[in-house]
Amino acid sequence: MGKVSNASEDNCCGMEQTVAATTGSKSGRAKAASSSSHPSHASQLVRLNRMAGQLEGVRRMIEQRRYCPEILTQTRAVASALKMIEMKILETHLRHCVSGAMMTKDRKKAQDKIEELVSVLARF
Repeated sequence: MGKVSNASEDNCCGMEQTVAATTGSKSGRAKAASSSSHPSHASQLVRLNRMAGQLEGVRRMIEQRRYCPEILTQTRAVASALKMIEMKILETHLRHCVSGAMMTKDRKKAQDKIEELVSVLARF
């Protein structure tokens, strides 16, 4: 078994998390474990994989010179899937990261989250 080191670092939500890195595995690759309450977006991987397949399908349709409305139908499906991924990640961010910042007694942290959210929404 390898050496374990712990370090604190900020995650994407600006909340501190503890990261433990373990090295020396049989494969020679480093393993990392995170002990944090930061939400996982792993459930979106299924949607991303489906979307990648749809994009590949659109590419093939264009190469095969398929009928324009058929291609447009598929591009709409890809755009819709991406929008759903964005909405799910935003919902998770609101329910976990923003909500968590609002429940703290740290007014600056809460204000920073509001400003961050306004900035993110301005890009939509």
